[in-house]
Amino acid sequence: YIDLSGLSADDTLVVKEYINVDGENLRLYAQNTYSGAQAEPIIHFHSKTFQEGYKVTITQTTGTPRSIKYWFIRLEYAVA
Repeated sequence: YIDLSGLSADDTLVVKEYINVDGENLRLYAQNTYSGAQAEPIIHFHSKTFQEGYKVTITQTTGTPRSIKYWFIRLEYAVA
């Protein structure tokens, strides 16, 4: 989860998700831009199944620099 509740009218963020699909390279999976105060400020990332290689980047392109709060949960499943 990413909390965008601290954004104000002049702020713009670009959030990108990358996934390793070939075992060697991270590829861009999704990209979204958020501008100004958000009516629904929590971003939720849907569950994904992969062996390894997941990355999220947040780039602020305009506005006053902000500290962005986040929380990730990693679940590992074992076969009995």
